[in-house]
Amino acid sequence: MAIIKRGIIGAFSGKIGNIVGTSWKGIGIMKSLPLSVANPKTVGQVAQRTAFKACTLAGSALLSDVCKPLWDREAQRMSGFNAFVRNNIKAFSALGKLDVASFKPTLGVEDAVQPVVSQMAEDDVVVTVTWSKIGLVGKQALTDEMQLIAYNETQKNFGSISGATLRDDATASIPMPTELVANDDIHVWLCARDASHTVFFAGGSELSSTVQ
Repeated sequence: MAIIKRGIIGAFSGKIGNIVGTSWKGIGIMKSLPLSVANPKTVGQVAQRTAFKACTLAGSALLSDVCKPLWDREAQRMSGFNAFVRNNIKAFSALGKLDVASFKPTLGVEDAVQPVVSQMAEDDVVVTVTWSKIGLVGKQALTDEMQLIAYNETQKNFGSISGATLRDDATASIPMPTELVANDDIHVWLCARDASHTVFFAGGSELSSTVQ
């Protein structure tokens, strides 16, 4: 609030823009109106908000196991979380469903060589994956740390583990946030980084299965 004492505009009443002139106890005062934020809910805006919400929820669920270890290092002028959302927002539909083929588990940095997934099984709230450790190429090593991501397409939630499993282990179990039930569609990605965290094997293998 401003008090008008004198000046070229003098006292005034009414509204100019978002400024209101009025009088209080004989004193001329000016008040600014609170900002009015339009919030139209067009079909396009609702669709974008739904996709954005689904993507940010995915980023939050994968923050410690995926965004930080796999995205922070390569993100430019933003956090790994923001980079994840920016690169994956278009993979989510207007209904919040993930297009598995468009999902990017990593930024795609060095040595884009995929681990070979040989098997996936589901049990209660755990997805178990087995992969091949034979025929390593490039900079791959048995001491590479594995990052595994599981997505329950039916229930629209993620599970993940990071760093606790080595390529040499050839198997890992991914805990899921909810119990798996028959006919749930499960997708798994395997990514890796070397023990010194300087070489990232981009992309990751993807395997799909339906809970029996």
